[in-house]
Amino acid sequence: MERNYLRMIRVMIARSRQGRREWSVYIARCADDSLYTGIAKNVEARIEQHNRGQGSAYARSRRPVAPVYVEKGMTRSQALVREAAIKAMPRPRKEKLVKQGPPKRRRRPGRMVPGGQALPLELRSRGGEWKRHASYAPARAQRKVAGRSEKARRL
Repeated sequence: MERNYLRMIRVMIARSRQGRREWSVYIARCADDSLYTGIAKNVEARIEQHNRGQGSAYARSRRPVAPVYVEKGMTRSQALVREAAIKAMPRPRKEKLVKQGPPKRRRRPGRMVPGGQALPLELRSRGGEWKRHASYAPARAQRKVAGRSEKARRL
């Protein structure tokens, strides 16, 4: 199972590197002070669509909308993932994001392992070798303490 998942991640990363980086994620502030998050190739044109009532149903009833945050230079899949991440944030965190502005430089995908840790340089070029590294072992193996598994400790 883990092997298939990792293969899928590698394919997604390879495809995202090949894609054109012309998509943007934006946050727009609506007339009722709510925040709307979306993706577009041309953010200005998309905001105009929202203000004409031709955009999303949510923004249509809360016109006018104004862009307050834009992250540029993503592939479509990266933009969709980032949009979902922003939509999942609580409002105070979105406000903080708007206040800070977009990141200066986006990290390139593909240098992270599933746990979110950066892959050591010496293991990046050896396909699949990181699985043998102690700090990147599956969570179940990391839970072992002094030769006893978590299950044994509970008993």
